[in-house]
Amino acid sequence: MSYQDPAGKRRFKNKGGFPTKKEAEYWATKNEVRKFEEGTLYETKETFPHYFKRWYIRYKKPKVAPATQKWYETTLALLDSNFSNIPISSITKDRYQDFINSIAVDRVKSTVLKINGEIREAVQVAVEENLIRKDFTHRVVLSGGKTSKSSDLKYLNADEIERLIAEASKNPTVGSVSKYMILTAVYTGMRLAEIGGLTWDDVNFNFMSIRINKTYDYQNVGHFKETKNTQSHRVIKMPKGLATLLKRLKNQQELVFDRLYIHNPLNLVFLNSQNSVPGSAAVNKTLRVMLDRINVRSEIKNLNFHSLRHTHASYLLYKGVSIYYISKRLGHSNISTTLNVYSHIINELDKQQNEKALGALDDLTASTKSNTNKRLM
Repeated sequence: MSYQDPAGKRRFKNKGGFPTKKEAEYWATKNEVRKFEEGTLYETKETFPHYFKRWYIRYKKPKVAPATQKWYETTLALLDSNFSNIPISSITKDRYQDFINSIAVDRVKSTVLKINGEIREAVQVAVEENLIRKDFTHRVVLSGGKTSKSSDLKYLNADEIERLIAEASKNPTVGSVSKYMILTAVYTGMRLAEIGGLTWDDVNFNFMSIRINKTYDYQNVGHFKETKNTQSHRVIKMPKGLATLLKRLKNQQELVFDRLYIHNPLNLVFLNSQNSVPGSAAVNKTLRVMLDRINVRSEIKNLNFHSLRHTHASYLLYKGVSIYYISKRLGHSNISTTLNVYSHIINELDKQQNEKALGALDDLTASTKSNTNKRLM
Protein backbone atom coordinates (compact mmCIF):
# COMPACT_ATOMS: atom_id res chain seq x y z
CA MET A 1 0.00 0.00 0.00
CA SER A 2 1.20 3.52 -0.75
CA TYR A 3 0.45 7.03 0.42
CA GLN A 4 1.92 10.54 0.06
CA ASP A 5 3.59 12.47 2.85
CA PRO A 6 3.19 16.31 3.05
CA ALA A 7 6.32 16.79 0.94
CA GLY A 8 4.61 14.86 -1.88
CA LYS A 9 6.86 11.82 -1.61
CA ARG A 10 5.29 8.44 -2.22
CA ARG A 11 5.73 6.14 0.78
CA PHE A 12 4.87 2.47 1.13
CA LYS A 13 3.58 0.21 3.87
CA ASN A 14 4.01 -3.52 3.50
CA LYS A 15 0.84 -5.60 3.43
CA GLY A 16 2.67 -8.21 5.47
CA GLY A 17 1.70 -6.38 8.64
CA PHE A 18 -2.00 -7.21 8.09
CA PRO A 19 -3.77 -10.59 8.17
CA THR A 20 -5.79 -9.84 5.04
CA LYS A 21 -5.70 -7.55 2.04
CA LYS A 22 -9.03 -6.08 3.13
CA GLU A 23 -7.57 -4.98 6.47
CA ALA A 24 -4.60 -3.46 4.69
CA GLU A 25 -6.96 -1.49 2.44
CA TYR A 26 -8.95 -0.45 5.48
CA TRP A 27 -5.75 0.89 7.08
CA ALA A 28 -4.91 2.87 3.94
CA THR A 29 -8.44 4.32 3.70
CA LYS A 30 -8.47 5.21 7.39
CA ASN A 31 -5.17 7.07 7.09
CA GLU A 32 -6.30 8.92 3.98
CA VAL A 33 -9.28 10.14 6.01
CA ARG A 34 -6.93 11.11 8.80
CA LYS A 35 -4.79 12.95 6.27
CA PHE A 36 -7.85 14.89 5.13
CA GLU A 37 -9.01 15.70 8.67
CA GLU A 38 -5.65 16.47 10.27
CA GLY A 39 -3.68 17.62 7.26
CA THR A 40 -0.96 14.99 7.52
CA LEU A 41 -0.10 11.32 7.69
CA TYR A 42 3.44 12.18 8.47
CA GLU A 43 4.82 13.47 11.75
CA THR A 44 8.37 14.76 11.54
CA LYS A 45 11.23 13.12 13.40
CA GLU A 46 13.13 16.43 13.38
CA THR A 47 14.23 17.36 16.88
CA PHE A 48 12.67 20.33 18.63
CA PRO A 49 15.97 22.34 18.83
CA HIS A 50 16.86 21.57 15.19
CA TYR A 51 13.46 22.76 13.96
CA PHE A 52 13.62 25.94 16.07
CA LYS A 53 17.11 26.70 14.72
CA ARG A 54 15.98 26.14 11.12
CA TRP A 55 12.92 28.37 11.64
CA TYR A 56 15.01 31.09 13.30
CA ILE A 57 17.64 31.19 10.54
CA ARG A 58 15.00 31.33 7.80
CA TYR A 59 12.40 33.67 9.24
CA LYS A 60 14.03 35.77 11.97
CA LYS A 61 17.80 36.09 11.73
CA PRO A 62 17.82 38.04 8.45
CA LYS A 63 15.63 40.81 9.81
CA VAL A 64 16.24 41.19 13.55
CA ALA A 65 18.89 43.29 15.27
CA PRO A 66 22.02 41.65 16.77
CA ALA A 67 20.69 42.17 20.30
CA THR A 68 17.46 40.36 19.37
CA GLN A 69 19.45 37.57 17.72
CA LYS A 70 21.09 36.91 21.08
CA TRP A 71 17.64 36.37 22.61
CA TYR A 72 16.78 33.74 20.00
CA GLU A 73 20.17 32.07 20.45
CA THR A 74 19.63 31.95 24.22
CA THR A 75 16.25 30.28 23.64
CA LEU A 76 17.87 27.79 21.26
CA ALA A 77 20.47 26.93 23.94
CA LEU A 78 17.66 26.25 26.42
CA LEU A 79 15.92 23.95 23.95
CA ASP A 80 19.21 22.16 23.26
CA SER A 81 19.73 21.44 26.95
CA ASN A 82 16.14 20.32 27.57
CA PHE A 83 15.03 18.65 24.32
CA SER A 84 18.31 17.67 22.60
CA ASN A 85 17.16 14.39 20.96
CA ILE A 86 13.40 14.76 21.21
CA PRO A 87 11.31 15.15 18.01
CA ILE A 88 9.11 18.22 18.00
CA SER A 89 6.19 15.95 17.05
CA SER A 90 6.45 14.08 20.37
CA ILE A 91 6.35 17.15 22.65
CA THR A 92 3.22 17.16 24.80
CA LYS A 93 1.56 20.08 26.52
CA ASP A 94 2.55 18.66 29.93
CA ARG A 95 6.17 18.24 28.93
CA TYR A 96 6.35 21.80 27.60
CA GLN A 97 4.71 23.15 30.77
CA ASP A 98 7.36 21.35 32.85
CA PHE A 99 10.04 23.04 30.73
CA ILE A 100 8.49 26.48 31.25
CA ASN A 101 8.20 25.84 35.01
CA SER A 102 11.88 24.84 35.20
CA ILE A 103 13.22 27.93 33.40
CA ALA A 104 10.90 30.22 35.40
CA VAL A 105 12.60 29.37 38.70
CA ASP A 106 15.55 31.74 38.20
CA ARG A 107 14.06 34.20 35.73
CA VAL A 108 11.67 37.14 35.90
CA LYS A 109 8.25 36.67 34.32
CA SER A 110 8.97 39.10 31.47
CA THR A 111 11.92 36.94 30.37
CA VAL A 112 9.81 33.76 30.49
CA LEU A 113 7.13 35.54 28.43
CA LYS A 114 9.73 36.50 25.83
CA ILE A 115 11.19 32.98 25.58
CA ASN A 116 7.74 31.42 25.30
CA GLY A 117 6.72 33.98 22.68
CA GLU A 118 9.68 33.06 20.47
CA ILE A 119 9.03 29.33 20.82
CA ARG A 120 5.32 29.73 20.22
CA GLU A 121 5.91 31.53 16.92
CA ALA A 122 8.04 28.63 15.70
CA VAL A 123 5.57 26.01 16.92
CA GLN A 124 2.66 27.72 15.17
CA VAL A 125 4.61 27.61 11.89
CA ALA A 126 5.26 23.89 12.48
CA VAL A 127 1.51 23.38 12.85
CA GLU A 128 0.86 25.29 9.62
CA GLU A 129 3.43 23.12 7.85
CA ASN A 130 1.67 19.98 9.10
CA LEU A 131 4.79 18.84 10.92
CA ILE A 132 2.90 18.56 14.21
CA ARG A 133 -0.79 18.24 15.01
CA LYS A 134 -1.31 20.79 17.77
CA ASP A 135 0.25 23.90 19.26
CA PHE A 136 1.50 22.58 22.60
CA THR A 137 2.35 26.12 23.77
CA HIS A 138 -1.32 27.15 23.69
CA ARG A 139 -2.54 28.41 27.08
CA VAL A 140 0.68 27.47 28.83
CA VAL A 141 0.88 28.97 32.34
CA LEU A 142 3.72 31.50 32.63
CA SER A 143 5.39 32.69 35.80
CA GLY A 144 8.70 33.94 37.14
CA GLY A 145 10.67 33.08 40.25
CA LYS A 146 12.64 36.34 40.45
CA THR A 147 11.51 39.86 41.16
CA SER A 148 10.85 41.95 38.05
CA LYS A 149 14.01 43.60 36.82
CA SER A 150 12.11 46.89 36.45
CA SER A 151 13.32 47.61 40.00
CA ASP A 152 16.89 47.24 38.69
CA LEU A 153 16.47 49.66 35.78
CA LYS A 154 19.31 52.12 35.57
CA TYR A 155 18.53 55.66 34.45
CA LEU A 156 19.62 59.25 35.02
CA ASN A 157 17.68 61.54 37.31
CA ALA A 158 16.52 64.99 36.18
CA ASP A 159 19.65 66.79 37.43
CA GLU A 160 21.95 64.25 35.74
CA ILE A 161 19.98 64.52 32.49
CA GLU A 162 20.49 68.29 32.45
CA ARG A 163 24.23 67.88 33.09
CA LEU A 164 24.56 65.24 30.36
CA ILE A 165 22.75 67.43 27.82
CA ALA A 166 25.02 70.36 28.72
CA GLU A 167 28.16 68.18 28.39
CA ALA A 168 27.10 66.57 25.09
CA SER A 169 26.15 69.97 23.66
CA LYS A 170 29.68 71.33 24.08
CA ASN A 171 30.94 71.66 20.53
CA PRO A 172 29.61 68.41 19.02
CA THR A 173 30.99 67.93 15.51
CA VAL A 174 30.63 65.60 12.54
CA GLY A 175 33.76 63.92 13.86
CA SER A 176 32.09 63.33 17.24
CA VAL A 177 28.62 62.51 15.93
CA SER A 178 28.15 60.05 18.83
CA LYS A 179 27.37 63.11 20.97
CA TYR A 180 24.49 64.01 18.65
CA MET A 181 23.22 60.41 18.84
CA ILE A 182 23.31 60.49 22.64
CA LEU A 183 21.36 63.75 22.71
CA THR A 184 18.80 62.30 20.29
CA ALA A 185 18.34 59.25 22.54
CA VAL A 186 17.78 61.45 25.60
CA TYR A 187 15.26 63.67 23.80
CA THR A 188 13.35 60.88 21.95
CA GLY A 189 13.86 57.52 23.67
CA MET A 190 14.68 55.95 20.29
CA ARG A 191 16.65 52.70 19.98
CA LEU A 192 20.25 52.90 18.72
CA ALA A 193 19.51 51.21 15.36
CA GLU A 194 16.50 53.52 14.86
CA ILE A 195 18.69 56.56 15.43
CA GLY A 196 21.38 55.18 13.14
CA GLY A 197 18.77 54.59 10.44
CA LEU A 198 17.44 58.15 10.39
CA THR A 199 17.74 60.06 7.13
CA TRP A 200 17.27 63.78 6.68
CA ASP A 201 14.00 62.99 4.88
CA ASP A 202 12.73 61.61 8.22
CA VAL A 203 13.37 64.89 10.07
CA ASN A 204 10.70 67.52 9.53
CA PHE A 205 11.75 70.87 10.95
CA ASN A 206 8.48 72.51 9.90
CA PHE A 207 6.29 70.12 11.87
CA MET A 208 8.98 69.47 14.53
CA SER A 209 8.67 65.73 14.04
CA ILE A 210 10.76 62.62 13.37
CA ARG A 211 9.55 59.68 11.31
CA ILE A 212 10.78 56.23 12.36
CA ASN A 213 10.21 53.53 9.73
CA LYS A 214 13.49 51.60 9.48
CA THR A 215 16.73 50.79 11.32
CA TYR A 216 20.38 50.89 10.32
CA ASP A 217 21.86 47.50 9.46
CA TYR A 218 25.18 47.46 11.32
CA GLN A 219 25.99 43.99 9.98
CA ASN A 220 25.40 44.94 6.37
CA VAL A 221 26.85 48.44 6.26
CA GLY A 222 25.13 50.87 3.92
CA HIS A 223 21.75 49.14 4.19
CA PHE A 224 18.59 49.44 6.25
CA LYS A 225 16.54 46.85 8.11
CA GLU A 226 12.96 46.67 9.34
CA THR A 227 12.04 48.06 12.76
CA LYS A 228 11.68 45.76 15.75
CA ASN A 229 7.89 45.46 15.31
CA THR A 230 5.01 47.03 13.39
CA GLN A 231 4.26 49.45 16.23
CA SER A 232 7.83 50.74 15.99
CA HIS A 233 6.78 52.54 12.79
CA ARG A 234 5.83 55.89 14.24
CA VAL A 235 6.10 59.66 14.00
CA ILE A 236 7.15 61.47 17.18
CA LYS A 237 7.43 65.13 18.08
CA MET A 238 10.85 66.57 18.84
CA PRO A 239 11.55 69.40 21.29
CA LYS A 240 13.08 72.68 20.17
CA GLY A 241 16.41 71.84 21.78
CA LEU A 242 16.85 68.75 19.62
CA ALA A 243 15.71 70.56 16.47
CA THR A 244 18.38 73.23 17.04
CA LEU A 245 21.07 70.58 17.50
CA LEU A 246 20.06 68.66 14.36
CA LYS A 247 20.05 71.84 12.27
CA ARG A 248 23.58 72.51 13.48
CA LEU A 249 24.61 68.96 12.52
CA LYS A 250 23.08 69.32 9.05
CA ASN A 251 25.04 72.53 8.42
CA GLN A 252 28.26 70.94 9.71
CA GLN A 253 27.78 67.89 7.48
CA GLU A 254 27.35 69.99 4.34
CA LEU A 255 30.59 71.87 5.01
CA VAL A 256 32.69 68.88 6.08
CA PHE A 257 31.42 66.45 3.46
CA ASP A 258 32.07 68.99 0.72
CA ARG A 259 35.62 69.60 1.98
CA LEU A 260 36.43 65.88 2.43
CA TYR A 261 34.57 64.72 -0.68
CA ILE A 262 32.35 62.41 1.38
CA HIS A 263 29.22 61.18 -0.37
CA ASN A 264 26.06 60.45 1.60
CA PRO A 265 23.84 58.59 -0.90
CA LEU A 266 21.49 57.33 1.84
CA ASN A 267 21.13 60.88 3.21
CA LEU A 268 21.99 59.60 6.69
CA VAL A 269 21.60 62.01 9.62
CA PHE A 270 24.39 60.47 11.69
CA LEU A 271 27.04 59.74 9.08
CA ASN A 272 30.32 60.99 10.54
CA SER A 273 33.49 62.43 9.02
CA GLN A 274 34.93 58.89 8.84
CA ASN A 275 32.07 58.00 6.48
CA SER A 276 30.42 55.63 8.95
CA VAL A 277 27.54 55.50 11.44
CA PRO A 278 28.79 54.97 15.02
CA GLY A 279 27.73 51.64 16.50
CA SER A 280 27.22 50.37 20.03
CA ALA A 281 30.89 50.31 21.06
CA ALA A 282 31.55 53.87 19.86
CA VAL A 283 28.48 55.51 21.43
CA ASN A 284 28.91 53.63 24.72
CA LYS A 285 32.55 54.72 24.97
CA THR A 286 31.58 58.36 24.40
CA LEU A 287 28.67 58.12 26.85
CA ARG A 288 30.79 56.69 29.68
CA VAL A 289 33.47 59.35 29.24
CA MET A 290 30.79 62.03 29.60
CA LEU A 291 29.13 60.32 32.58
CA ASP A 292 32.49 60.34 34.32
CA ARG A 293 32.98 64.04 33.54
CA ILE A 294 29.60 65.08 34.95
CA ASN A 295 30.16 62.97 38.10
CA VAL A 296 26.98 60.87 38.11
CA ARG A 297 26.06 58.50 40.94
CA SER A 298 28.52 55.62 41.26
CA GLU A 299 25.88 52.96 40.48
CA ILE A 300 25.24 54.37 37.00
CA LYS A 301 28.77 55.21 35.88
CA ASN A 302 28.64 52.22 33.51
CA LEU A 303 25.25 53.13 32.07
CA ASN A 304 24.89 51.98 28.44
CA PHE A 305 23.27 53.69 25.48
CA HIS A 306 20.01 51.71 25.76
CA SER A 307 19.61 53.06 29.30
CA LEU A 308 19.06 56.50 27.78
CA ARG A 309 15.78 55.06 26.44
CA HIS A 310 14.84 54.13 30.01
CA THR A 311 15.97 57.57 31.16
CA HIS A 312 13.66 59.22 28.61
CA ALA A 313 10.65 57.12 29.61
CA SER A 314 11.30 57.43 33.36
CA TYR A 315 11.64 61.21 33.14
CA LEU A 316 8.31 61.50 31.30
CA LEU A 317 6.62 59.20 33.84
CA TYR A 318 7.84 61.30 36.77
CA LYS A 319 6.58 64.40 34.95
CA GLY A 320 3.09 62.88 34.82
CA VAL A 321 2.98 62.01 31.11
CA SER A 322 0.45 59.29 30.21
CA ILE A 323 1.82 55.72 30.08
CA TYR A 324 -0.21 55.21 26.90
CA TYR A 325 1.55 58.14 25.21
CA ILE A 326 4.96 56.93 26.39
CA SER A 327 4.27 53.41 25.04
CA LYS A 328 3.44 54.83 21.58
CA ARG A 329 6.43 57.19 21.67
CA LEU A 330 8.80 54.31 22.48
CA GLY A 331 7.29 52.09 19.78
CA HIS A 332 6.47 49.22 22.12
CA SER A 333 4.47 46.37 20.58
CA ASN A 334 1.74 46.90 23.21
CA ILE A 335 1.16 48.86 26.39
CA SER A 336 1.66 45.71 28.49
CA THR A 337 5.36 45.84 27.59
CA THR A 338 5.62 49.41 28.88
CA LEU A 339 3.70 48.60 32.06
CA ASN A 340 5.93 45.61 32.72
CA VAL A 341 9.26 47.35 32.06
CA TYR A 342 8.40 50.40 34.16
CA SER A 343 6.21 48.71 36.81
CA HIS A 344 8.58 49.70 39.63
CA ILE A 345 8.36 53.39 38.75
CA ILE A 346 4.59 53.19 38.21
CA ASN A 347 4.12 51.57 41.64
CA GLU A 348 6.25 54.31 43.22
CA LEU A 349 4.16 57.00 41.51
CA ASP A 350 0.95 55.24 42.60
CA LYS A 351 2.05 55.57 46.23
CA GLN A 352 2.62 59.29 45.69
CA GLN A 353 -0.80 59.60 44.08
CA ASN A 354 -2.39 57.75 47.00
CA GLU A 355 -0.84 60.21 49.44
CA LYS A 356 -1.95 63.13 47.28
CA ALA A 357 -5.51 61.77 47.02
CA LEU A 358 -5.80 61.12 50.76
CA GLY A 359 -4.42 64.58 51.48
CA ALA A 360 -7.06 66.13 49.21
CA LEU A 361 -9.83 64.12 50.89
CA ASP A 362 -8.55 65.06 54.35
CA ASP A 363 -8.64 68.72 53.28
CA LEU A 364 -12.26 68.21 52.26
CA THR A 365 -13.09 66.77 55.69
CA ALA A 366 -11.27 69.62 57.46
CA SER A 367 -13.15 72.17 55.34
CA THR A 368 -16.50 70.55 56.19
CA LYS A 369 -15.71 70.60 59.95
CA SER A 370 -14.71 74.27 59.75
CA ASN A 371 -17.98 75.24 58.06
CA THR A 372 -19.97 73.24 60.61
CA ASN A 373 -18.22 74.96 63.54
CA LYS A 374 -18.94 78.39 62.02
CA ARG A 375 -22.65 77.60 61.82
CA LEU A 376 -22.69 76.52 65.48
CA MET A 377 -21.14 79.78 66.67
